This record gives sequence, structure tokens and C-alpha cells, in this order.
Amino acid sequence: MSPTPPAQIILSTSRANGLVAVPYGEEHLRAARALEDAGFQRIPSGAFAAPQTDPAATRQMASALVHHAHESGATITTSPRPYLGDFGEDLAARLPGAWSARLELYYNPLVQEDLIGPLWDSGDLLQAVLQDAVPGAVVLTNGAGTQLLLIERPGHGGGYLLGAPDLPDPPDAYAHQAI
Repeated sequence: MSPTPPAQIILSTSRANGLVAVPYGEEHLRAARALEDAGFQRIPSGAFAAPQTDPAATRQMASALVHHAHESGATITTSPRPYLGDFGEDLAARLPGAWSARLELYYNPLVQEDLIGPLWDSGDLLQAVLQDAVPGAVVLTNGAGTQLLLIERPGHGGGYLLGAPDLPDPPDAYAHQAI
């Protein structure tokens, strides 16, 4: 797996949640603390958000985040992509039939190793999980029990990887590790 900063905050934008932040890394607790200290609130997916309803307040929180991240030694990374949870919901809505999308966050890089065994893939998706940081994935599920795993394509400013996993239901045994 590629080296990642020990405490990282990944920022993206969400049409529903405003500015979204995911704490990630072996020392993700420091990143989460910086987010909380800056005023970000945890949302149901496990990420943190600064609401888009008050742009001035969001700018102030983002500025405070830079200060708190620096104090805690966390690195801030901005994603060129929209929030993965939004993209997953959009994809589920476009698939034929009834599909649902569930975002899973893997705060600690070691947690993503739990994805290796269940993947029915020997190509780019498996290589990404083996070699790159994968802070989150969307599990797409239809009524027949079919699952697809969607991740952002590591090392690219755009693009996604999609594959078939055989994940236990519910997969909460490894997702949303307490922070």
C-alpha cells in the first residue's frame, strides 16, 4: 500500500451536505479531533460536514480547520471529485431496477484489507485495494442480493472503479471504525 499521511483530512463537496470531510490515516483520531474543534458535525455516513446553508460560516469553519489541522499535525487534501456518497446514490438511481447505495468509510488504512478476500476481481480494483489508500467505498445493492463495490480510482483526478464483492451482511464489522 502506498504511504499515506498518518493523519489526513480529505475534503470534498456534497450537494446535500455542503463541505464534507473524512478523517483518514493510522492516526485518524487526530484528524477527527481537528474537524470537531473547527466546528464540523458528524453526518450519518460517518463523515463530517460544514453546512452549505451559511456560506460565511462554512468559510469560517474551513479557515478554522486549517488552523486546527496544523496544530494536530493533520494533512488536508482536497478531492477534485464530488462526495463519494452523492456519486454512489446517483449511480444507484441510474442502474436498472431498484438499487440502494451505502457509503462505508475506512478511517484506518488497515481496515481496507478486509475488502481483499471478498473481491471477485483480479484487475484494477483489487490492485487499488492492495496498493493504494482507499478511505471509503460505496456498496450498491439490489433487491436480488447482488452487490457492487465502487471506489474512487486512486491516483487519478477522476474516474471510479467498480467490482463485485461478496461482503457479509451487514458489513459493519469492518466499516465505520469508531473514532
